[in-house]
Amino acid sequence: PTQSTATLAPTMVPSLSPVTQAPSERPTPHAVANYHERKSLTSTFNGFNGSYGSMFDVTNVHAVEDIVIRSLDINANTTKTVWAEVWTKPDTFRGYEHKQAKWKRIFGTLVHGAGLGKPLRLAENFEPVVLRAGLTQALYV
Repeated sequence: PTQSTATLAPTMVPSLSPVTQAPSERPTPHAVANYHERKSLTSTFNGFNGSYGSMFDVTNVHAVEDIVIRSLDINANTTKTVWAEVWTKPDTFRGYEHKQAKWKRIFGTLVHGAGLGKPLRLAENFEPVVLRAGLTQALYV
């Protein structure tokens, strides 16, 4: 850089940055978090609720970026081979508990249970679920 002072009009060379020994008034903010890193949402894995599945809603409160669910862990309270399915639909599950035609199955296969309270990862052949920014997606596992 050869320009010694900043100008109001563009120049062919950048201006020099001022040099000071004093720290800035505010620290430079850290880089924005990498939204593409893996995150998890953990359940208690409490069993004995009398159910063979759960319906729940997930809302992407991030206003800009979509979130992709690529796998889920389930709590199979057995170490035997069991059938596992995952279903999804846009918006809430409420009011659609008994309307199978409104749901899309994204996973269904035999799995080997991990036992009570132990997570069993459903990842292979799992169709990713895209949570659009600001929207809710229902899941039935």
